[in-house]
Parts: sequence; C-alpha cells; structure tokens
Amino acid sequence: MSKGRVLIVEDEAITAMDEQMTVESSGYEVVGIVDSGEGAVEAARDLKPDVILMDITLKGDMDGMEAAWKIRERFGIPVVFVTARGNKRIYDAAHYSEEATGYIIKPFDRDKLDRNLEAALAGELSPPDNWKPMS
Repeated sequence: MSKGRVLIVEDEAITAMDEQMTVESSGYEVVGIVDSGEGAVEAARDLKPDVILMDITLKGDMDGMEAAWKIRERFGIPVVFVTARGNKRIYDAAHYSEEATGYIIKPFDRDKLDRNLEAALAGELSPPDNWKPMS
C-alpha cells in the first residue's frame, strides 16, 4: 500500500524520471507527470492526487506558483515546490506563499523528499533544511 498519490510537475524529462524513481522508492504512487502549469491544473482535476511535487519554473504561460494557486483554490491539494534556483526571490515567493506546504532545492535526497511529502499530507509546513539563499 502506498503512502499517498503524487503528481509530478516538471518540464525537464530526465529530472522528472529521477523524481519519479525517488518518489516511488519512498513508498508513494506517482499518478502522473506533466510538464506545464496548465497541464498541472488539468491533471490535478482529473487524477486527484494527494499531493503535488511542483517545479516553480515551467515552460508555457503559467509557472508553478500560479498553477499551485489555482490548484489550491479549486481542489485544495497540497503542493511541495521544487526548484534548482536557490535564490532569495524564488525562496521568499515559495516559502511565504499560502500555496506552499513545502520547498525543496534540487538536487534533493530521499529523506528531504519524504519529510516534505509527509508534512504536506499532514497539513504541516516543512521549511527547507539549511537554507542559504544564493544571490
């Protein structure tokens, strides 16, 4: 039995496959992978995941922040943000966003992923470990 159903939103195919392997090895079921904000909103509606692992910077007109806002507003699904860009502006936007229930900087390990997904599913905010903004 899985710990929960996860939707991965990531526009880099290799990164998405790596995230899928990490999520599944942590005991979660990946219900879908999409590469755009628009696709994330549609998949959230159709697949009804328990939690979403959302890249902030996505291809297309809708970034991960806007997609997360729409998803939380319409469906109430928790979102854990994932980004490779560890700068202060993105951190502040994600960390202090009402849409975020977690924030992970790539690359991440299984333990950080697991803590963030568990916190999101429990309705708790899970701040990043040892956050050091890059300029």
